[in-house]
Amino acid sequence: MPPEALAPVLRQLVDAFVHDRARPEVMTLGLKTVRELCARAPLVMTEELLQARRAPAGARGRAPGRRL
Repeated sequence: MPPEALAPVLRQLVDAFVHDRARPEVMTLGLKTVRELCARAPLVMTEELLQARRAPAGARGRAPGRRL
């Protein structure tokens, strides 16, 4: 499958299972699924999705270095 077709699936998977309020076993399942999907179709992981997952909780949408 082309990466463009899998990108919405990956985004939904990450949004639903890989977040700071997910139970550890749910996050583990989500991360393992993302790993397998990216192993089979490496171009599906976009820079935007990587950056969104790297941002600490509560920091998304704010300028780097700003604190509340």
